[in-house]
Amino acid sequence: SRQNAAAEAVAEPTSDSSPITKFEELGTRDVVHKNVVSTLTREMGLETMTDVQSRTINEAIKGAGRIAQARTGTGKTLAFLLPILQRIINVDPDLARPSNSRRGPRTTADDIRALIVSPTRELAEQIAVEARRLVKNTGVIVQTAVGGTMKSQGLRNIQRDGCHILVGTP
Repeated sequence: SRQNAAAEAVAEPTSDSSPITKFEELGTRDVVHKNVVSTLTREMGLETMTDVQSRTINEAIKGAGRIAQARTGTGKTLAFLLPILQRIINVDPDLARPSNSRRGPRTTADDIRALIVSPTRELAEQIAVEARRLVKNTGVIVQTAVGGTMKSQGLRNIQRDGCHILVGTP
């Protein structure tokens, strides 16, 4: 236990390594693109991260895997969506701009960069709604694949509009 604590202390960066607890700080420290931070703070009205968000977002953006368990309403969805979105933007910075200002080829159905699997249709739809709010000022497209009566409509939407983040059920 002491060795682990010592190793973690050595691994911590010394410059401005204090934990980020405010969404605005994600932008000022260049962790998250300014368009996304603007959406979070101005349009979604978020200021301070919840405990689960501050403990997961920073490390997940770096690519570290995280498992979190918390009560309903504690911000778990945003805690995993924000790192997914930022990692997509890191790979393709053009996606940080709204799609009407993007240059290049139109997004296609085979451009999926993230797959989110939910155990129920209802939860998949809730995740997709939150994801669409988050990507509003970017060129990232969110679609759902939940089966049932919406199966063919979801497929048509993906084929027509393309998809970067697909939220679905098994």
